Amino acid sequence: MPDPGDPGGHDDPHFRTWKGLIFSYHGQCDLIYTTCPSFDDSKGLHIHIRTKHVMPHRWSTISSMAVKIGADIFEIQRDGTYYLNGEPNANLSDTANLAGHKISHKFNESMKFIVSLSDGVSLEIVRHKRKRRDSIYFKIVGAHYHRKNGGSSFSDCVGLTSTWDHPEGVGNFLIGRNGTRYHRKHKAIDFGAEWQGDFSKDDPM
Repeated sequence: MPDPGDPGGHDDPHFRTWKGLIFSYHGQCDLIYTTCPSFDDSKGLHIHIRTKHVMPHRWSTISSMAVKIGADIFEIQRDGTYYLNGEPNANLSDTANLAGHKISHKFNESMKFIVSLSDGVSLEIVRHKRKRRDSIYFKIVGAHYHRKNGGSSFSDCVGLTSTWDHPEGVGNFLIGRNGTRYHRKHKAIDFGAEWQGDFSKDDPM
């Protein structure tokens, strides 16, 4: 049986959970895609995105994204500007990293950044330049293989990804901050709102 789609997100926006199940959330806000406090001996992995409405259409696009591991932060905006620990368009040499996790890039018709995470798992971020709009796509590659082999690097992750071990049946696989289950079609708007960034709840970044 083929693996489900990689966890990640792209235009509209459509998101995939840790198990690859898809749902949509149209908002204009800062969102926690996933937060994993115990990642890499408690350095922590935090992936946040910002969405904006595309007018006059009734949908959104991912306009920027931030990844934090330990004390290091990588950010990218849909105009192609990126930051490493606050430095704009920093030189991403062979030694560039986020708390020891290598970050590399490929620039051609699009911009692609790869952050090595754990045991062959990597975060791939692509900035697409298009006639109508620029946008950011991202996916976590190797997560399903990591799961099949008993990996637990992401076992405490929560966010728009839902939980690492979320249920798969009847559409109720979206898990909120307090363990509430949401249906992917009928309640995704409530689920998405739960994962808006909120410093009053000690959200990172």
